[in-house]
Amino acid sequence: MQAEWRIELDTNVYGCYEKQLTIDEGETTRLATDEEYHNFLQELMTVEIDELKDAYLIERLDLFRQHFEALNFETEFFHAWNEVAANSYTEYAKIEHKENKDLVATYKVITLQGLSETNEIIDVVGEIESIPPKQYEIAKDSKIGSIKLQLLDMGITEIKA
Repeated sequence: MQAEWRIELDTNVYGCYEKQLTIDEGETTRLATDEEYHNFLQELMTVEIDELKDAYLIERLDLFRQHFEALNFETEFFHAWNEVAANSYTEYAKIEHKENKDLVATYKVITLQGLSETNEIIDVVGEIESIPPKQYEIAKDSKIGSIKLQLLDMGITEIKA
């Protein structure tokens, strides 16, 4: 099996062969199990490299977009303002396999405002947090409901494409 790409994360070397995740084991390469797919997504999204030190969640998704697409995953993203504090910014992401809907990972990152050493207002990006898919869906429904209420408040009751 000749991998389309390979990436080493923690103690595993992962690859992609014909839209499937592979794991290198010394001289052999095998297809990954569903559990290993979940581990791969978690390791990839939480990898600590200089490029991602203070990265927003959307930047992580963009950096690994080709890996996701090669493995037949699609990504979904939205954000919400002021969920945890004034001027806070919460990002949510969902990575789901197009065919095997059991292969799904959901994440959130909370960004708060802080002060730099020179007393400038800066964004302080929090740690990436793996969340249950149900929590992601509730947050998404809440965001959509919030937008609908805002539109109703403005007197907009119907939108046509």
